[in-house]
Amino acid sequence: MANFEPARSNPSSTDWMEQEGEMHDAVTDSRELAAGLLFLLKEYYIGSFELNEGKIAVKFNNGQQFSISVNERA
Repeated sequence: MANFEPARSNPSSTDWMEQEGEMHDAVTDSRELAAGLLFLLKEYYIGSFELNEGKIAVKFNNGQQFSISVNERA
């Protein structure tokens, strides 16, 4: 369930996740995480993006190219 509290003063702190238990109940895999990252990249950058088995290929209009790999660690 979503929690609509005011923004915290330190947005990089993750202490709230452990206190409220929201992240402990969520389970994701590398493909789902890569798809989420791809969605965010498309929202903030202009270029072409491709998702292939947990790897994101990024090509910007200025010629830069990047490869982002997402792998689950134990």
